[in-house]
Amino acid sequence: MFTYRELTPEEYPLAPREVEGSEVYTPENSRIVAAFDEKGEIISTFTVFYCAHLEPMWIRPDHRNSPTILRRMADAMKRTLRTIGAVNAYTVVLNTTPVLARYAKFFGAKPVDGTLYLWKE
Repeated sequence: MFTYRELTPEEYPLAPREVEGSEVYTPENSRIVAAFDEKGEIISTFTVFYCAHLEPMWIRPDHRNSPTILRRMADAMKRTLRTIGAVNAYTVVLNTTPVLARYAKFFGAKPVDGTLYLWKE
């Protein structure tokens, strides 16, 4: 019979780190649920990773061509992310708003391969 429960902070080193990116999971930035076999060994994990989500970016129309505003907004946001301990942040750029893709690249963001899914309760 298997048991299922959340790992304690002391158990985080037991979680397999085979999945790319899982090396950054810590008790401060994630919660890990594990399945254990009869011997108490982990046979599965499922992680919720706390990740900042940046949205929306807005600039008044008469100032939208200012690289200075973009640069200073990016610097201010990076400072804010550091104060909350965020090691990364996601943003969604719709295909219908290519100008926002240019902003994201200006800020140093890179597209992520894959498809974004939303899990709703």
